[in-house]
Amino acid sequence: MPPPAPKQAKKKRPFCWKTALELQLPYPPSANRLWRRQRGRMMLSGAALAYRQTVAGLWWTERQQQNLQPIGPRKCRIKILAHPPDRRPRDLDNLLKPLLDALQWAGIMENDSQVQGLSIRWANIRPGGQVRVRLLVRQ
Repeated sequence: MPPPAPKQAKKKRPFCWKTALELQLPYPPSANRLWRRQRGRMMLSGAALAYRQTVAGLWWTERQQQNLQPIGPRKCRIKILAHPPDRRPRDLDNLLKPLLDALQWAGIMENDSQVQGLSIRWANIRPGGQVRVRLLVRQ
């Protein structure tokens, strides 16, 4: 009697990521300018508060016009294309914290800890600056 054939392992289905949202947002303030000390207390800077409010307003408008939904608690990946406002040298990583905090504060995602992958790169210069954000969720 021949030996039994080995059992074949079930193939694991790879994660499929689908674009859930694409947003064009203003250029964020640097992470170096997020916090200010005032009367011995650390407070969010005016620029950071204004940026959060701007992102929330843009999200609300886009959501109404295009019937978009927030991603909720789902895990996501984020791809960012950053258009700097001028030729000055900048640190790309200083864009992440204010941008992710603004996305969370606007209600687009529940917590920035949901982000499973992050891709960011420079693009051409645009007066005033701009960031293009693509959120991908598991299908």
